Amino acid sequence: MLLICTEKPVSWWTSLAETAVRLARPRHVERRRFEVLVDKTVYLIGALANNRLPHVANLIRKKIGCEVFDDWWAPGPYADAYLRDYAHKRGLSYKEVLHTYAAKHIFEFDKGHLDCSHAAVLVMPAGKSGHLELGYFIGTGKPGFVLFDKTPKRVDLMYQFATDLFFSENEMIEGLRYALR
Repeated sequence: MLLICTEKPVSWWTSLAETAVRLARPRHVERRRFEVLVDKTVYLIGALANNRLPHVANLIRKKIGCEVFDDWWAPGPYADAYLRDYAHKRGLSYKEVLHTYAAKHIFEFDKGHLDCSHAAVLVMPAGKSGHLELGYFIGTGKPGFVLFDKTPKRVDLMYQFATDLFFSENEMIEGLRYALR
């Protein structure tokens, strides 16, 4: 089944992002000589420097059989630094960088996939951007989870906004199965 985002475009950037999502999403995923139709998508949120992401994505694909969007991770851990350095060479302020074609394109690419996903998991450790993405996602009324790499040293009460918190991969798989049913 081809999933198409039904959100109304709010700008030509959004329309561009939705078109990219629609064209990039596979109609089927081949797994061990079987064709599995994909009808649910989990968006993995995290840090570009978090090497745990591909493992978590593969685990969800294997155990649940749904589509996992983690392609944003492909540019690698230095993508943000390269954009910052490029903008610095152009003499742009922080605010001006956010209005460049590159920044708008990347933002709408991520937002388009967030909007079309059915659940999201913030894979810790993650920074401010990841937490903002999770907050946005939960604000749309969809289930958003946090997978901790270890028990935090201090209690952060705002994690209560998350649908649930996971402290193991098995716990995450069970929680996602329940949320995606």
